[in-house]
Amino acid sequence: MDNKSYEQIMITEETLGDAKKYLKENMEVGILLFNDRAIWCRSPQFHRLKVIKTDPWLKGDTTGKDFNRRL
Repeated sequence: MDNKSYEQIMITEETLGDAKKYLKENMEVGILLFNDRAIWCRSPQFHRLKVIKTDPWLKGDTTGKDFNRRL
């Protein structure tokens, strides 16, 4: 929604790209329009997210394990 005119703007998932994973309700994003169609989306540089689930640690894992290994 445009914050000035309150006009609703439809954006496809393709236009959002990877940003769709990090968007939250009421978050302001920048949108580039061409012929009244959204063609690009810029999300905020920093996000405050909450981790709700992680994989369990394996016994014997350490923080430095394979840290310096190059792929």
